[in-house]
Parts: sequence; structure tokens; C-alpha cells
Amino acid sequence: MIERFQLAANVLLSRRRNNLVRIDDNVEIDLSYITCAEYHLFIDEKRQAGENRQPDHWKNYRFPPGDARKP
Repeated sequence: MIERFQLAANVLLSRRRNNLVRIDDNVEIDLSYITCAEYHLFIDEKRQAGENRQPDHWKNYRFPPGDARKP
């Protein structure tokens, strides 16, 4: 289950990277908010490095059920 979640979140993140808007030669921006699923990948990486970046309203190191695509 976790591997499938990570794969799906990585697909979302990859799509995001492919849709960045170039501002100039050094800057690209994203015009949409990051999703809970994408942020969860960041949280997992930081937790492995000993940092806690989990939002206070998330329980059990997960976003609420059904919120994966919400900002």
C-alpha cells in the first residue's frame, strides 16, 4: 500500500515539474498549490533525516483520508 502511494505521489510531482512556467533563465514557478500527497513525500524524506515537518492536524503521519489531491 505504501509503495503504491509513493508511486502515485511521485507521478503527481513529476507532472508538476513538467508544467512549471519559465520566468527567466534561472527561475521557474508552479501556478498551482502542492497537494497533500506531494507534501507527504517531503515529510517522509525529512523524517528519515530526523526532522519533523508534519502539520499538527495530520494524525499518524498521514493526511486525512480523501485529502490526497487537496492543497
